[in-house]
Amino acid sequence: MVGVTFIRPGGAQAAAAPAAEGGSLLGSGSLSTFGLVTAAAGALTSAIGTYYSTLSQRYSLRSQANDLLFQGSIADINARAAERDEALLRLAGMLHWNS
Repeated sequence: MVGVTFIRPGGAQAAAAPAAEGGSLLGSGSLSTFGLVTAAAGALTSAIGTYYSTLSQRYSLRSQANDLLFQGSIADINARAAERDEALLRLAGMLHWNS
């Protein structure tokens, strides 16, 4: 292990903690902390993505429901128009046969 000596302002010397095994200044504790922070950030990002995915699905389902309501309304309008046309054709046929 290698120790490092720093000189503080005013000339006092302070010894730094020795470097971790393998000559790295990042010890296994720092790496595990970094791993935990990264995992927490990943979990947060995943949660946010899940929230917006669920929100998007909700809007999609709402849109499909509105589309089905619209199609039902159009079908009702078309049915009433067909009934009116049938009634007019019957009336025209009665007038034709009676004249």
